Amino acid sequence: MIYEYAISPALFAHEDRIALMIASLGRDHGRLVSDLPKDKWEQLAMYFIKSHAAGDAQLAAWKEALFSLKKRAAIFRRPGVHWDDNLTWINNAVTEHARIPFRTIVSEEPHGHAEVVTYGIGLVGHEKWKNPPNAYIGRTAADIVAQMSALLNLSGTVVLVDRNFSIDDRFMKVVLELAEYLNIHKLGPRVDQIKYVISDVAGSPKDVNKLCVTHLAPRLPARISIKFFFKSKGKLHPRFLLTDRGGLNFEGGLDEGAGLTLVSRLGEDAWAQEWDAWDKDAYHTFEIKRNE
Repeated sequence: MIYEYAISPALFAHEDRIALMIASLGRDHGRLVSDLPKDKWEQLAMYFIKSHAAGDAQLAAWKEALFSLKKRAAIFRRPGVHWDDNLTWINNAVTEHARIPFRTIVSEEPHGHAEVVTYGIGLVGHEKWKNPPNAYIGRTAADIVAQMSALLNLSGTVVLVDRNFSIDDRFMKVVLELAEYLNIHKLGPRVDQIKYVISDVAGSPKDVNKLCVTHLAPRLPARISIKFFFKSKGKLHPRFLLTDRGGLNFEGGLDEGAGLTLVSRLGEDAWAQEWDAWDKDAYHTFEIKRNE
C-alpha cells in the first residue's frame, strides 16, 4: 500500500509528465520517490525543469510542482544506495533494483529490463503502478505482517497502536511475527525496537509489565525490544501501524481472528495527525527484551 518507486528525473522535462507525477506520487497515493542518485534526485529533476520550461511562468509552475512533491515528504532516501557515474540513470536504477527492489522503475524511454515501465498509457494500468487505498486480508499474523512489509522496509521507526492489546496468543503471534520480520527479513533502515501504544484493557501497567516479561519477552528475537506506552482507552480508537514514512489502519485490530479484516492506507493529513500524536499523553511506559 506504500511503496518506493524509482522515477526518472527526465520525466520532469514535460508538463504532461510532471502533472501525472505530481497527481500520483506521495503518501496519499502510496507512492514514494526513491532519491536516486542519493541526495541528487531533486537536483536532476530541477535540471530537466530548467532546461525545458518555456518562459518564466512555466518555469515557476514546474518548480512549484517539484517543491510541492518535496513538501509532501514523498522522496525516500534509501540507505547504502549504489551509484556509478559511468552508467545512465536507468542502468543505475536497474542495478540498484537488483540490490534492493523498488516497486517498479518508471522511465522516460523504453528499456529491456522487465521491471522498467515506460511512461505512457500503459503505466496507468500497470500492475505495479496500481495501488488501491484499501484491501481485505486474512486475520493471521503472517497475512497482517505481509501487508505491513512494504512500508516496514521504508521505515526507521515502527509503532503499533491497539487499545485492546492483551497478553494472549491472538496479539502475541502478530507482534512476534513482526519482530521476526524486523530481525531477519526487513530491507532498508535497521529497526531494533517496536513501540506499542496500548491501554489498560489487559490490566494495570504493573500487571501487564509482569505478564509481558514472563510470556512475551522470552519469545522475542534477541535484537528486538518492545516499548509499551499506556494511554487512556478513550484516547485510542483505530488500530494502526504508524511509521516515519506512512501509516495503515487495521479495522479489525492487530490480533489474529476469524475471517478478513479491512486495511486502509492513511493519506498525508491523517498520517501527519496520528504521527504527531501517537506518543502524546502516555501515562506509563516500560520496555521488554529477551534476557541472554
